[in-house]
Amino acid sequence: MWGEWKRREARIFEFVDHLNFGSRLLGTLEEREDLAELNYVAARRARGAAAYAAAVGYLDTALGLLSDVEWGERRARHFECRRMQVESVFLCGQVQTAALIL
Repeated sequence: MWGEWKRREARIFEFVDHLNFGSRLLGTLEEREDLAELNYVAARRARGAAAYAAAVGYLDTALGLLSDVEWGERRARHFECRRMQVESVFLCGQVQTAALIL
């Protein structure tokens, strides 16, 4: 089981990029939640590899998958996505943009 997870985790970007291409076809809230979570995981991994621009892209996608009302029901994850988004934008050298996100 652990080996299977490691193989999947190593290919997270490939999986998430592929799923993001079809994100407009998602029909249920559960599907959008799952994809938002996968984008968050990909962003965390990208940020850990100092790929800040990629992390911003994954976070933008994650944040765009749910409405403000839907994120209101998931405050902790929304906060974490926004925090990481601001940090990643800042680390990309876009200080003014990071300040505007706050």
